[in-house]
Amino acid sequence: MLYRTEAGYAGETKVDRYLESIDFPERVHIFTDLQLSINPKFDIQIDTLILTPSYALILEIKNIAGTLNYISNPPHFECTYEDKKSIVIDCPIMQINNNRNGLDTWLERNGFPIRTTGKIVMANNKTSVKNAPTEMQIMYAKHLPLYFRTRKNGKVLLTDNQFSALAEKLARSQQQYNPYPLCERYRIDKTHIYKGIICSLCNNKIERINHMVWVCPACELKSNQPFTEGLKDWFMIMKNTISNEECRDFFQLKDKYAANYVLKSLPLKRVGKSRASIYIWDYKISPSTIQKRKKPTSKN
Repeated sequence: MLYRTEAGYAGETKVDRYLESIDFPERVHIFTDLQLSINPKFDIQIDTLILTPSYALILEIKNIAGTLNYISNPPHFECTYEDKKSIVIDCPIMQINNNRNGLDTWLERNGFPIRTTGKIVMANNKTSVKNAPTEMQIMYAKHLPLYFRTRKNGKVLLTDNQFSALAEKLARSQQQYNPYPLCERYRIDKTHIYKGIICSLCNNKIERINHMVWVCPACELKSNQPFTEGLKDWFMIMKNTISNEECRDFFQLKDKYAANYVLKSLPLKRVGKSRASIYIWDYKISPSTIQKRKKPTSKN
């Protein structure tokens, strides 16, 4: 697990676990991290889509430990964390509406007589939401089982064949899932990411003992490749490219020669020459062990 930030991925997996416990009263197909191309300039990314013969429900998942205060003009949330730090996050209603419009367009274009609805789900049950308008449908993840158990089935809009065809077409049309960089995907403020060489066990900064060994003064964990994990963090969290200058700043290194040494710790592709060079990491072939999201699941 990445140790520099509590990513939104953790919230989505928490919601996944609640959904797996539900005995839906009708056929259901659950898509996670659904990415579709609506047109050459318009892609959508849906955290979770719950598809049944009678409805298509989009869940916009937020995993925030703190207080969300809704501001109407322009629409956004001010998020205050438990340590009193505040950031601004996009309005989830705007995100849901964007995804609904995109998926409804896709459904109509492909001849499926069903349209979408949406809900905002707070994965952290301690999140406090203030001043949200009544039309903003928000629920906690822990309430999902009760919601689906008590939800009244509406009119069946898809035949069995249509339902199967739609689920299959969505699976075929889905673009390859690439969650990185997480700052872009989950709108994480980059100034909140720890810099320096960080202990993978306790998140404290580690110190160099000699040319080959680093040790954490807090937990005494030793490492001989701290830069390798740190570079993976950069590409997974910050950007899909890195320059020598960015490497120096991220690891708090003294000069460009130290940064060159660090950049050689992963098999990176170098593009450009001299000071204009950037380095690119292909996460698909990296030795990093990356936990993949599950494939779409069905319950018949």
